[in-house]
Amino acid sequence: MANQRAPSEMTITRIANDLKVPCLGCALGKHTRSEQSKEDTSQSAPSEEIGSVVCMDLKGKIKPRDRLGNQYLAVFVDHASGFTAAVPIKKKSEAERECKTFINALERAHNVVIKVLRSDRGGEFLSAKFKSYLEDKGITHQTTQGSTSASNGKAERMIRTLMDATRTMIFDCDLPPTFWSDAAKHAAYLRNRVPTRSNAGYLSPLEMLTGKAPKVNHLLRFGSDCTVHAPPAHRGIITRGELGRVLGVNPTIKGYDIWVPRLGKVLTTRDVQNVTYTRASTRLSDVPESDLSFNRVQSKTTATKETPTSTKRVHFTRSTAGANASMATMTAEEPRAPRSPVVYDGDEGSYALIATITKDPKTVREALSGPNAAKWTAAMKAEIDSLIANGTWMLVPKPPGTNIVSNKWVFKIKYDSLGAVEKFKARLVARGFSQQYGVDFSETYSPVIKQAAVRFIFIVATLYGGIVEHLDVPQAYVRTNIDTPIHMEVPAMVDGDPETQALLLLKGLYGLKQSGRLWNKDINDTILSLGYQKSKLDACLYFKTIDGKVSLLGLYVDDIFLFVQNAALREQTLGTLKAKYDIKSLGRATRCLGTNVHSDEQGHFLEQTSLVDELLAKFNLTDCHGSRPRSRSITDMTSRAVLAISRRARCARSWELLPG
Repeated sequence: MANQRAPSEMTITRIANDLKVPCLGCALGKHTRSEQSKEDTSQSAPSEEIGSVVCMDLKGKIKPRDRLGNQYLAVFVDHASGFTAAVPIKKKSEAERECKTFINALERAHNVVIKVLRSDRGGEFLSAKFKSYLEDKGITHQTTQGSTSASNGKAERMIRTLMDATRTMIFDCDLPPTFWSDAAKHAAYLRNRVPTRSNAGYLSPLEMLTGKAPKVNHLLRFGSDCTVHAPPAHRGIITRGELGRVLGVNPTIKGYDIWVPRLGKVLTTRDVQNVTYTRASTRLSDVPESDLSFNRVQSKTTATKETPTSTKRVHFTRSTAGANASMATMTAEEPRAPRSPVVYDGDEGSYALIATITKDPKTVREALSGPNAAKWTAAMKAEIDSLIANGTWMLVPKPPGTNIVSNKWVFKIKYDSLGAVEKFKARLVARGFSQQYGVDFSETYSPVIKQAAVRFIFIVATLYGGIVEHLDVPQAYVRTNIDTPIHMEVPAMVDGDPETQALLLLKGLYGLKQSGRLWNKDINDTILSLGYQKSKLDACLYFKTIDGKVSLLGLYVDDIFLFVQNAALREQTLGTLKAKYDIKSLGRATRCLGTNVHSDEQGHFLEQTSLVDELLAKFNLTDCHGSRPRSRSITDMTSRAVLAISRRARCARSWELLPG
């Protein structure tokens, strides 16, 4: 009919429907959700009485886990005042315990009677034990409808507010994301002390709860640089303090939580000083060159004309209120007798930059919180990608009753012959001490070449003329097959649930007790198949002679030192090793077992200056001055400096390590 003409006699009659009730088809096909009432979604509570309604919610799983292994954030909010508590937890089941703690804290510290507890229908809030607890307290438990998070809008909005602040603070202070829980707790701590429009009289949540205006002069900026008084056990011979980062006020101890990267731990102390410190940022391209050094301070004759960088010493005072330790008040005061300003020579910034670049991190947190976080992250990703491509493991359900081997990350900065940084290396290793003898391993011995044998190779190369080539076997241990089933926990940066899954190792891995033995057996069989013979004096020194031409091969774990007179034999040896192990030739050997090698037409010269410098740095002796010996009987040592050994280096083990 549409293609023809519309009927002129057709009339449309409007059907009266005063009740505005849709037909069944419209009701089913056009159904929309009802608008939430203000009692459920507005920021004002159903009752203005504090404690009438407390809402709670859970955020998670949050990736990555924080520095303590937490992956959830429990948030509790009082409707009337807006007072908020943010508690990081590891499992959902811990939310019930933290809710009880929050309820008890409000009742005992502030005489608040909670009437209604509101949450979603998560299983962590619906247990029979928790229901019985609320009934004994006389608390009504209200739950939202399924898939109706807006009914618990107060808690939902607070989670968003805290997480937005957390992301902002983490990015601003350039800390790794594993510190998200510290930032979230600090955000809640600040929000409780900030006036809000939703409260009558523009009061802060804490003032609504306690009736007293909170003090804020003790607050320090999250992630800001500071110095803390180092405990005697952690002091060096040069400094009495440690450089740290502020993580906020500790809720149970009167002090600040300070992250100390050098120690790899968080210290709680009240002896904190804010400092102006310019670190080597991971985004060095964004930092002007002039900002990489400390500000000069003029000499004492002109120091009075300038105001030195202000520092604030913070002390806690006893709280007269009956609140818990988290509500402790603090005062910030200037030192009574300001000391003379420190005079810098202008190079301290460069020294600090060099020190932070060349230090090997001990933990993942230290690596990701340092100036080279981006480089260490790239190194960790490259390690995981390499292991996965090699087929090192298989993700399987965690078998019950099976020993699960733990793991860790090891970070190492590799240097060239001049001591300059050459490569950032991150390696995932198994913790061999978690293996069980007779279950995960049996024999473990694996030989390495001795220093004397390495020198012998260079002596022969000097006598016959030629170079010693350095070969490297990347991921040597993971190229051998495991002879015993081993299950390992799921490490960071690998997809999988550590609680229910494990990695079944198919290849060797650094750190396993038998990995060295398996690798040595495999490479030994390969070298012998090339016609080399093993020296009777050193199990890792091999030799071969063809037509009077000598070939020597030294093996130190995954480093191979090769001297070959015959070019054809060299090609045969390298071809076989590259085909099986994908070895890389690093060219002329310039560094071997901590020894620098200098080669020219006269021969090969070995020196250990870099090794000595590393030992001095390890024992905090780089700034010690030399002195002449007082004894006249040792005349041949008058030109040598005697190291001033600190008390920490006077134990027998330290004395053995330093000269050795």
